[in-house]
Amino acid sequence: MQNEKNKKILLFCLILLSILPTFILAGTPKLTWLYISTFSGFIGTVLILWQYILGTRSVSGLYFNELPWVTRLHVLFGVWGSLLIFAHPVAATILYAKSWTYSFALNFSGGLETSVSYGRIALFFILTIWLTSVLLRRFLSYRLWKYIHYLAYISLPFVFIHAPSIGTSFINHAVFAYWYSLAAVFGVFTVVRLRMFVSLGRTKYTVIKLTKLNGHVVLLELSPQNKKLRIKPGQYVYLRRSITSESHPFSVAHYSKKSGNIFVAFKVFGRYTGELTRVKQGATMYIDGPYGTFTQVANLNSGETIVFIAGGIGITPFLMHLFNPKLKNKQLFYANRQRENANFITSLRRELGQNLHEFYSEEKSSKAGSRADRITASKIKENVPDWQSAQYIICGPSQMMKILRDDLKNQGVKASNIHIEEFSF
Repeated sequence: MQNEKNKKILLFCLILLSILPTFILAGTPKLTWLYISTFSGFIGTVLILWQYILGTRSVSGLYFNELPWVTRLHVLFGVWGSLLIFAHPVAATILYAKSWTYSFALNFSGGLETSVSYGRIALFFILTIWLTSVLLRRFLSYRLWKYIHYLAYISLPFVFIHAPSIGTSFINHAVFAYWYSLAAVFGVFTVVRLRMFVSLGRTKYTVIKLTKLNGHVVLLELSPQNKKLRIKPGQYVYLRRSITSESHPFSVAHYSKKSGNIFVAFKVFGRYTGELTRVKQGATMYIDGPYGTFTQVANLNSGETIVFIAGGIGITPFLMHLFNPKLKNKQLFYANRQRENANFITSLRRELGQNLHEFYSEEKSSKAGSRADRITASKIKENVPDWQSAQYIICGPSQMMKILRDDLKNQGVKASNIHIEEFSF
């Protein structure tokens, strides 16, 4: 955990170092609107470039295991970078007393107007992303929003071409060198992204078999073709069915150190998982990962009580921990709608005994060892003697995780003792 914290500090230092030159290179504020236009253009471009870098999972994943944190930073830079990019043409329009439609009227007649139009194209792309992410996101499917989101990366080449031929700051050789060093960085990460796009950086696995479990859940077994991934309990991987198909994250239910085989359990929900159930035995899958640190507290095996709280398919990242005989002080609160939907329940009963607490929200009556109810903090307190000092690891539907986290905090559990699974798309 300390190592991950040090990595974050180093990343922030690198980001700060990349931004600092813009305060010097933007020049002195002789004309206020010129300074605002230049400064916002520089800073906005740097932030969008960092968004692009952090969005390159094949790079950020080599440095960080905690991808959701990187994703939040990626989003933050996208928001502020976009706002600064918007400020650039506004300030320029006021400075040169142009019409407000000037920033959107494409003109490729040559010279200055052509260079300005490259900036207009970039502005149009970034504005489209902002509108679809802030105002229209709830009306768009994830896939459509994702593809529109890629316009942010297409906008960067237009930004780099746009500025040098019209920006007065580029008379300074240091500004010129700084700008094209940013463009070079963009080029390097573009090559890395293209490499991953065609699966050159992914590990090849072969489909061994698909097994149907309860409640539309499927267990997929994969075997390495050459390289074996090293997977810790609680981690997840990204699966891709072909060289150019989409990739989605899935928790690893079981991993064989000897053979390198990976077992992934997933619930059939949506187009991607539906297509995944139709892969043939012997087919090649492309794997990216592993990622994830949210169960790391269980890996430390410090002697503290570990309370696992799972909802439905959220049991998957816990399985290797739960069947680990070295992890002694563990309890599982397992919620499902109906008893018939509880996957791995027979093995879990045998392994955990009285440390397994079953909850079924849609059953009409309780039975021995299970309740027809929902998991709450008060019910956890009834079964965990050292509940206040225990470590809580929660995985399940987002609403369930939020409710339980707030409930536990209200009961007096420290926020630092509550760990929630977050996948990063």
